[in-house]
Amino acid sequence: MQCQSNVTRLSGKCNPNFTEMQKKTNNQLIFLNKKLSKIAVNVTSEDRKKATSQLDLTRQTISNYLNGKGESIDTGVKVLQFFSNRINKRAQALAE
Repeated sequence: MQCQSNVTRLSGKCNPNFTEMQKKTNNQLIFLNKKLSKIAVNVTSEDRKKATSQLDLTRQTISNYLNGKGESIDTGVKVLQFFSNRINKRAQALAE
C-alpha cells in the first residue's frame, strides 16, 4: 500500500488509520518545523543559551527544533515564540 501525504507521519511511516485530528496535528507540526528552521539563521548562540535556561530544554532539544526535527507542537510553539521575540527585539534595536 502506498501512503498519501496526508497519512504519512514525520518518521516516514505510513498509517492509513490517521484520524482527522491526527492529520491536522501532523500538518501543524510540519508547518511549525518549517517555521523554526527558517528562523534558525537569525538565532545567535546567546539566544540558544538563554533558551536552554528559560525554557528548561537541553541544547540538543533546541537544536532539534531549529533543524526542523521537533516532535511536540507545544514545545515547538514555546521555542518559536521565544526566538521570535528575541529576533524582533534585536531588529527593533538595529532599526533605531
